[in-house]
Amino acid sequence: ITLEIPVALGSGGLPVAVTLRAAVFSGASNSDGFGDAIDAEGEIEIDDLVRALVELAGFDEQGALDTLASLLGFDAASPPATVPFAARFALTGG
Repeated sequence: ITLEIPVALGSGGLPVAVTLRAAVFSGASNSDGFGDAIDAEGEIEIDDLVRALVELAGFDEQGALDTLASLLGFDAASPPATVPFAARFALTGG
């Protein structure tokens, strides 16, 4: 599935979001619902990560791209459209 996830509010109170593509969620279930956690994996869009760094951390676009390239191991001169992500969401009683 494809999801747009708001990650924070930027200047002016507008949401900053990232797009997750080919997202797959999995987790154990029992008679009460899900177990302790839900795992997710898929692809996250580089353009959205760049926009988030620009809006939330004051980077310029090239600085954001260079930083992401260094952290995620791709060539900033030829960035991929997406990079893989994996996450675990802990479930706690409310």
